[in-house]
Amino acid sequence: MGIVLILSCFVIVSPFLSHSALANAANTIVETTFKLTRNMRMGMRGEDVKLLQELLSQDGYFNYHTATGYFGEITRKAVIDFQKAKGLKVDGIAGPQTWTALAVERDDANTPTSRGDVDRSKTTENGTGQEYIVKRGDSLWKISQQFKVPITKLVEVNNIKNGSLIYVNQKLIIPSNQNTINVTIKDAEPDTTGKQETDTKTSQNKAEKEKQEAPKTQDKANEKKDETPKQSPIEVLDWKDANKVFSIGTVATVIDTRTGISYKVKRTYGSLHADTEPLTKEDADTMRSIWRKYETVGKSTNYWARRPIILVIGDRRLAASANGMFHAGVDSKPANVYVNNRSGGYGYGQNLDAVKGNGADGHFCIHFVNSKTHGTKQVDASHQAAIKEAAKYNK
Repeated sequence: MGIVLILSCFVIVSPFLSHSALANAANTIVETTFKLTRNMRMGMRGEDVKLLQELLSQDGYFNYHTATGYFGEITRKAVIDFQKAKGLKVDGIAGPQTWTALAVERDDANTPTSRGDVDRSKTTENGTGQEYIVKRGDSLWKISQQFKVPITKLVEVNNIKNGSLIYVNQKLIIPSNQNTINVTIKDAEPDTTGKQETDTKTSQNKAEKEKQEAPKTQDKANEKKDETPKQSPIEVLDWKDANKVFSIGTVATVIDTRTGISYKVKRTYGSLHADTEPLTKEDADTMRSIWRKYETVGKSTNYWARRPIILVIGDRRLAASANGMFHAGVDSKPANVYVNNRSGGYGYGQNLDAVKGNGADGHFCIHFVNSKTHGTKQVDASHQAAIKEAAKYNK
């Protein structure tokens, strides 16, 4: 006779650090009640697994970019880390004790507070701001638009460990307004597969900060300067043309426009956009270092974040967008065979990893104008915004 635990929670899913474009209007509060009649372990799927991932994410243990509903290695590690921290039996299985501990965490974190919208002014370490009580229908995206404050600032000021969850009656400090640039891409559809993610808004302050923080003296091994002629123009190519220039098998140099850091890559797969792999382990490490330094909030690094890049092929320079998430492959296995545990939570499937020994499991994505995600078969608005930013690169 098993123990049945009934757990109710209010979950507001925010577009920050999620796959959907921020224009997606379906971010509302969902009241969910589960009868937890099973122990959750590797290989299981379901809404109860998704809830487990969301709760672990809020506590900083589940660092994947979205709750997938599949109990894979990433979820197992998150459960183990949580069990160790709470002094529970460490077995990587979410049973009654683990769920009870998670329920206690929710009760402690969500003590009811007074209702209302903006409550009062309150001084924080980051300056003076107003206190806001989260209500039904809110999301970080809606709040950021209401008060004209970047989502990243809300996350920073309120010490939100993971930007994917906020709760009814949660108190948030609204910092002073900061200027941002809104980029609108026409005819672009949000990605809804749960395999791509980012924010469609580009922060001028963030870009300028990264430029200032970029190393002035770059290591020759992994931060090579762009050696193309200064007079070489930046080309903004449609995917049908870029696909020919950056064809499968082509080796190129990627320049991260916000920092000037560069790394070598090779196009290996992709029909709707360029599936690409770092050429060497050094290049893979350089990529990781960029996303870890500039796309990390709290303990979570958003490797799916889009960054504007210049792709250098011979004497040509193409404006493009890249994420930093290595996925759908296993470096230690032969290319194209069917394998288990592909990177990025992709599970069983064809091993889309052709460049061996580069320290990266699978590939990452490079997009051009009108290229599409493989999951949705739609143009991704956030990639298009990053391409527009890359087109302004003037070095």
